Amino acid sequence: MDIEEVTGVLHDLEELVTMTRMNTEVKNNFIKMFSHAIPNMQALEAIKKFAGDKLILEIGSGVGFWAKLLKCLNVNIKPTDFVDPNLYTPFNHFCFIENISNLKVLDEYPTEILMLCWTKTVISYDSLKKFKGKKLIYIGEEQGCKADDKFFQLLQNEWYLISNINIPNLDEAQDSVFLYIRKI
Repeated sequence: MDIEEVTGVLHDLEELVTMTRMNTEVKNNFIKMFSHAIPNMQALEAIKKFAGDKLILEIGSGVGFWAKLLKCLNVNIKPTDFVDPNLYTPFNHFCFIENISNLKVLDEYPTEILMLCWTKTVISYDSLKKFKGKKLIYIGEEQGCKADDKFFQLLQNEWYLISNINIPNLDEAQDSVFLYIRKI
């Protein structure tokens, strides 16, 4: 898939998002098939520029939709998630997702860049607390769901927000892509 195909996929997503606003079942299926957070080209290119040629470690990749689109833009990303091996099948993923816990993967892949996209609350905090790298990509709501007060307090104390990119949203969600650098 090249940049033109990624652009086409993102255009089709816009139409699907419109459909999700009219039908809860379509919305739920959309989330299962793709992601809670909806990428756009501006967000993908901002992530690419932010990372440069460095490895992004994504924890909580779900079906790997964001990772697949970023890989198509030649971003070096390692998608991971921790799933019951009895439920995991590579056929319902957009790319290979390494099945490994968030804390173990931070030991095995020391990297400068961590990406969290709609991860479970405890995973967001524990991952950020253990992460020793310099850059963070957080995709979700500012002070919203999928992270708790401890997570946002840690962000405030140890990280500088350098960019906030708006992305399309489902219903009442107010997701964005937040790019942070660690305070020294």
